[in-house]
Amino acid sequence: MFKILEGADRWTIFSMKLATMTFVIVVLKIWGGAMDWVNDTNVWWFVLVFVVFAIRAGMGAGCCGKSTGKVVKKKVKKKTKR
Repeated sequence: MFKILEGADRWTIFSMKLATMTFVIVVLKIWGGAMDWVNDTNVWWFVLVFVVFAIRAGMGAGCCGKSTGKVVKKKVKKKTKR
């Protein structure tokens, strides 16, 4: 993942997500045209975008059959000449 998030715990990630959601709400409140677009857009488009991003986040997090990202050293037997 990103180098900046290597030492981040779940509360740091949660705080970053909450800050992003709050920023979006502030932008929508200040900018009336953006809020009108959100109100005029069908809710199922937002559900579709959510599902796509949730699946992508799940794949990057190591679930859904993908490895967890841990490096495992394989033991290689050296061939000897006879």
